[in-house]
Amino acid sequence: MKRNLIAALVLSASMLVSCGEQNSGPSDKDVVDQIAAKAAIAMWADSGEVIRYTKTNEVEGAHTPILATSFMTRIEGTAYTAKIEWGGIDGTDWVKYDSDEEHVVVIAQRQSVGGKTLEATFVPTITYGGASVQGSSYKFTCAPYDVDPKQMTMAELAAGFYTNKTVKTKDVVKVSGQITFASPDYSSVIVQEGASAVQLYKGSAFSTFYGIGKSITTVGKIKDYSGLEFDPVLDVSPTSDVAIDKFEVTAANITAFREEMKDNNKAHANQLCEGELTVQKVYKNSSGVATTLYLNVDGGEEMALYTKSGFAGDDGANQIYSLFESCAEGDKVKFRGCMALYNDLVEVNIYSPNDVEVTEKASAE
Repeated sequence: MKRNLIAALVLSASMLVSCGEQNSGPSDKDVVDQIAAKAAIAMWADSGEVIRYTKTNEVEGAHTPILATSFMTRIEGTAYTAKIEWGGIDGTDWVKYDSDEEHVVVIAQRQSVGGKTLEATFVPTITYGGASVQGSSYKFTCAPYDVDPKQMTMAELAAGFYTNKTVKTKDVVKVSGQITFASPDYSSVIVQEGASAVQLYKGSAFSTFYGIGKSITTVGKIKDYSGLEFDPVLDVSPTSDVAIDKFEVTAANITAFREEMKDNNKAHANQLCEGELTVQKVYKNSSGVATTLYLNVDGGEEMALYTKSGFAGDDGANQIYSLFESCAEGDKVKFRGCMALYNDLVEVNIYSPNDVEVTEKASAE
């Protein structure tokens, strides 16, 4: 009898422990409900602010939504991560692109003047374990441009602006290209297609889409500032891969580039250039800072490597100056930069300390 009572008590205690383990944490439903209430599952790309689902949100330029595809929440100190799928993205008027492993950005395919206003409703479905819940709806509209962007290739833009004069300053132009360089603050971003490039000036609001080697479509007002430049940048969106041509470092090409630029044809300004050349001399400014390396090119020509904080940022420029300072005549330097002209000197502008290195030191004799 006593033995049976003890067995019953042990069984009862075991059942209580088991029940306690099952109920010690939140249910799957608790997790999805908590995440569904989080405003940060949808944010604006340009400002990082959360998007209000209680209003119809206007999309324009960099003011475009970034949507979470997974989201982590903590309940009583424990982290739980749910998956999120978004309905309502049609892939035609509204197209999503991977932003990172946990987010997508949705780009409205904005129409030209006279086109329709695009409308969409995105609805999140949050799933964790065996539970799933539909979150609040987010409504968006995208009004058409008040202008009609001229859509063209980068080569057509360069020819139109510098040769046949069909493109004028302040015209709104739409081109695609691959990002080759970007300053740390994104005040200067170089986008190239083929052998021609355009600089995006102060387009930091679109930094979500910038990454070296990524291809984008961009819209902006054109002007000439030592080469083609968009100022302001009106729109940026990801696109399929765009091919580029690198500048080949030869004496003949350097001479041709100089003459072309001096003739006010800057079709190849900011073109990507890679090479490995021998140092001819180190130039220091009036403050004693080594800002420029003069390099020998076979065939009697010369070119230079140059940087400034506007390209590489303060820290980056200082690192590059230090490398220049360490160089001596006869050293070999490997570099990656974009083409420019300063007076008669053909330069390669360096945007990152990672894009220049000393590969061989001259023998000390």
